[in-house]
Amino acid sequence: MGGSAFIDLFTPRMPPDIYNLILSQTLTTIQKHFTHVSSPIEAPGKADFGDIDILCHGPLTPPYNPSLTPKAKVTETIAKELGAKSWIVGKSMQGMNLAIPWPDSHPDHSTSDENHETPGEGEGEGEEERAGGEEERFIQLDIHIFTSLKQYNWELFHAAHGDLWNILGSTIRRFGLTVNNLGLFLRIPDIELLDRKKSMVFLTDDSTTILDFLGLDPERWWCRFESQDEMFEYAAGCRLFWIKEVMEDGEGEGDVVGEIPIEGNRERETNAGQEGGEAGKKKLKHNDRQRMDKRPIFRTWIEDFIPKCREQGRFLEMRSSREQVRDEAFEKFGVREEFDTRLREWKLERHKDEMWRGVIKGSVPTEDVDPQFRAASVRFLRAVLMDGELWEGSPLKEAERDGEGMWDLEAVRRFVEGNWEEAGRLGMVFQQKRALESMKAKAEKKATLAGVEKVELKALA
Repeated sequence: MGGSAFIDLFTPRMPPDIYNLILSQTLTTIQKHFTHVSSPIEAPGKADFGDIDILCHGPLTPPYNPSLTPKAKVTETIAKELGAKSWIVGKSMQGMNLAIPWPDSHPDHSTSDENHETPGEGEGEGEEERAGGEEERFIQLDIHIFTSLKQYNWELFHAAHGDLWNILGSTIRRFGLTVNNLGLFLRIPDIELLDRKKSMVFLTDDSTTILDFLGLDPERWWCRFESQDEMFEYAAGCRLFWIKEVMEDGEGEGDVVGEIPIEGNRERETNAGQEGGEAGKKKLKHNDRQRMDKRPIFRTWIEDFIPKCREQGRFLEMRSSREQVRDEAFEKFGVREEFDTRLREWKLERHKDEMWRGVIKGSVPTEDVDPQFRAASVRFLRAVLMDGELWEGSPLKEAERDGEGMWDLEAVRRFVEGNWEEAGRLGMVFQQKRALESMKAKAEKKATLAGVEKVELKALA
């Protein structure tokens, strides 16, 4: 969340005194109009801020309620009350952006501390050139109105401590867990590489339950950390966190956020704890490399905290496997049936696709075959092998499926290779028959309509 929404206004980064002043003033004003108003707990050690986030729920009057008043009008009402120079309404599920004047009594004294966030998180282009005070400065406010208290509470939880969920996410991801803007999910390994969204099974959106499951103190979560090291120690307290013990001469190296061993999948059975340092930095996944570039706290976690813990011999033991975490999620959240059903349905859909594309279509030659004849052949083969149509008056043995709904693909392949030409002839006959039936039906319909029209004309006469 950086202050980069207004390309035509100068919104420099705010030092802590400006941030705290405007945050306090804004909360006081907005709290008059909503039952719940707050701002997520900020990350520790920030030298400056790109924008200010305000979360709201429970509008007290219609002018502040997007369910009763158009969002554009609600945004305008809030903007004028806060003295905004400009505002952006945003899409239906997005927050509204306001640009309010920089307080006159506070100069822009942002610094270049090493903890600054890098451009892309709020710094506008050419900020150095404009920081001399010649151009009017503004502060970006991002105001989010949530329709339900559950959404409001979840966002307060999920957005707390800035980069902490980036850190925890890189830890729990290797055990098949994901936390996003909706809740905690368990991923199905067979599906996630091909369709991540379909692989995710919802577990819970209760913050206390999530923290308990990860072995973290729920009460401590809602208190500000005094330093980055304190936050890192909290994150390292996650029961799934462990650091890869790098061996000499590159022995035992793995992805810094690599996969935990998965039973039955030898290709992915690697010893892959968090590596950290320069070696780990090179092996980061794409999203984590982006975080390294843009998120200084995450970079410090990878480059400093993890190597230091390794040197001290801390967190070198993996205490759980991905399968153990999965089974614990089954027991705690009762999702085994959904997990198994989704996996079974996924495998069946993949099997059907292989049956059609790989076996039926893939076994009918393309060279020196008339395209129309080939199309008739594969359509007829699909009808008799997959859709229950008859082959010369009888069902095919090759069309039978087992208890999981699967075909014997090799038996089907042999049948297709030996009978595709006959299927083409039968398919052509079937198409001709269907075309004649269609023409006959159209003629009958036309004759019927003509008869009705004659009767109507006679009645009028």
